[in-house]
Amino acid sequence: MRKPIARFIAGGAVVAAMFVATAGADHHPPSRLNKAALSVAIPQLRRPATPAPVRPAAPTPAAPAPALPAKSEQVFHARWGSAPGELGRRAGNESSPEGPASFAVDAHGRAFVLDQVNGRVQVFESGRAPRSLPVPSDTYQDVALTHDDGLVLLDRLSKESVAFADARGKVSHEVALVGQGIAEAGDVTGLFQRADGTWVEVKHANLVKIADADGAPLEERTIAQGRFGADGSVLRASKSGTSSAFVAQKTERGVAPLAKIDFPLPVWQLLELETDAKGRVFLGASLLDERAQAPFDVLDAREVVVVLDARGSELGRLDLPASTGAEEGFRRIRVGADGTVYHLAWDERGATMRRLSL
Repeated sequence: MRKPIARFIAGGAVVAAMFVATAGADHHPPSRLNKAALSVAIPQLRRPATPAPVRPAAPTPAAPAPALPAKSEQVFHARWGSAPGELGRRAGNESSPEGPASFAVDAHGRAFVLDQVNGRVQVFESGRAPRSLPVPSDTYQDVALTHDDGLVLLDRLSKESVAFADARGKVSHEVALVGQGIAEAGDVTGLFQRADGTWVEVKHANLVKIADADGAPLEERTIAQGRFGADGSVLRASKSGTSSAFVAQKTERGVAPLAKIDFPLPVWQLLELETDAKGRVFLGASLLDERAQAPFDVLDAREVVVVLDARGSELGRLDLPASTGAEEGFRRIRVGADGTVYHLAWDERGATMRRLSL
């Protein structure tokens, strides 16, 4: 049998990266107390001999836009526990504490929260009691939705596979991660379900298509050096100094600065970089200010989403509550196609999701 050759996408719609670099040998996403340097990045569509650097000569940033007017509403609040409507929390002995790992939101606004500690996905829907979909493992870290309300679940550290489940949570089959384009399952940093199949992100850079639209594994995998979206742009973002971030855009002339964003506090990590159907760019950041001397206690912590137009001009900012506690989450911000921002935060009492509509 001939060795499969990866097919690199040279065109089509590509969107910004949205995952932070991970910390530790197993690439597990860091908790809010981990000080690893973090960035998000997307390379060019064509593989260059030397990656095109972001030119330092960025335009002088304008004064930050005011807070965006947005309708904010609570999707749910769940206490810690294992009863219906509660979310699991596990103290870490030799690893970081765990809370809900990830979530996905469908076109109807239903939130599917990966409650891996309790071995289930919980569905929160307006006007209805929460319902649980049992899943056969507590090692899943990311979740995506299929067109028929099925689940796609990422287990990169234990089973090293992606599981496909129906609308009741019953797993029909699994697809191995390791193969063309993925040398180690621990290198996988995200899961994405599209009309054409299932894709996973590797090392915050390439997307690898591992299954077709029916969930069947692919012998010859397609590798895309970018993130898919509706506006056809290719973006990348990275921390710049202590309290700033750059967003860059790939053009025919290479990679050029799109925006330099200044923050009032040091940037601890970049949480999200996405675009919506209107071409708006959403950059999520976690800000953390600590005392310079022992006991190095936290002086201020915030999370913010900066919204840019397609040209890089800042439209405004969404201020979000920072999570308290060391629980690790694989993903806690999602942006819908219409620009609705979903944010999951937690404290000692439980976890709360809010929906912010622009």
